[in-house]
Amino acid sequence: MKPEKQRAFRAQWVLPVSSPPLRDGVVVIEGGRILKVGAWRQLRSRDTEDLGDAIILPGLINAHCHLDYTGMRGLIPPPSDFSQWIRRINELKLTLTTSDTLAAVQAGLGESLQTGTTTVLNIESVPEILTCLPKPSSRVWWFLEALDIRHPPPPEFWSWIGEPVGRRVGVSPHAPYTASLELYRRAARLSASAGLPFTTHVAETLEEFEMFTLRRGALHDFLKGLGRSGKDLDGTPPFSRLALTGALPQGAILAHMNWLAESDWEILARDPSSYSVAHCPRCHAYFDRPPFAWERFRRLGINVCLGTDSLASNASLDMFAEMRELLRAHPEVSPAEALRMATLAGARAMGQQGLLGELRPGAHADLVVKPLPADTTEPEAAVIADERPPERIMVEGKFVA
Repeated sequence: MKPEKQRAFRAQWVLPVSSPPLRDGVVVIEGGRILKVGAWRQLRSRDTEDLGDAIILPGLINAHCHLDYTGMRGLIPPPSDFSQWIRRINELKLTLTTSDTLAAVQAGLGESLQTGTTTVLNIESVPEILTCLPKPSSRVWWFLEALDIRHPPPPEFWSWIGEPVGRRVGVSPHAPYTASLELYRRAARLSASAGLPFTTHVAETLEEFEMFTLRRGALHDFLKGLGRSGKDLDGTPPFSRLALTGALPQGAILAHMNWLAESDWEILARDPSSYSVAHCPRCHAYFDRPPFAWERFRRLGINVCLGTDSLASNASLDMFAEMRELLRAHPEVSPAEALRMATLAGARAMGQQGLLGELRPGAHADLVVKPLPADTTEPEAAVIADERPPERIMVEGKFVA
């Protein structure tokens, strides 16, 4: 078998993310991996494809999304409270067939890829679709979602994780208010023993916080109406409840983390490397939540990555738009930091450092090419601000869009 031919791509800027930007840079690809990254003056070659006034950067990583809900775009106006949103999304979910969910996931993957996302961490509530879903062009980890508020997950749920039909899978207890500690602990043990990634929603809303600490509020009353006993509500905040009871494995990806008590921050400070936090800026804005505690997470050294959440609470699956909203809401965040949160931080959350989210020798050749003005001097800021779609997208050394 002949070795694959090297290919080189030159652009006005190359943005490795894990190292400084390169003006007039080159990325050399061999097979599905990056072979070299450097300046044109050092790596010039007759066979180099010149992309002109453009920037090459790593494929983006969406660290939290629900592609099942892609068909719900625009169907739920911003609600007065989170419980109202849950009621509406449950109503819509009851109208969906497995075929509807399959079509929604395929549409969401296509939209994500076209906007520059090459790796997706998707929360999947209908694992049956994995048997008939064509292999996506992008990299997808399927986090199989489990709840037991009304009844335990079916036995086949655990077999889906054990026999993932050739897919990358992870495990995702939904949230402390819909999944018992027993379910969390079983999922955490499975994650640790099988080396599976783990994610969950926690500390997302004030209603959730009030439910666990004060045994009251709209979410408390809504779930009581569904039969949740509330016997476990002892005043402990939801994150502390999970962290102190063996319900979170090492490396857990915690989605949202918006409402935290001082006792929660003390737990995080004791071992900040144990967790990653997935923040969804435009979902945050949709619900009109108080500012995300970005600076406090940063000071503790917590790994914060970005996601889109779902189109039931967002307008698109565009990670560049998430970065723009992050910068709007948090002027203290630099464009370089925002870009790291949409690339390197997601890779770190998945244990994929050196392989995804950066341009370096040995990494997967997942690239995005975006146009830039000829006079660009601040490439990170320019590539985030530019709302034009990518010109080309590569996954594992192959152009897919």
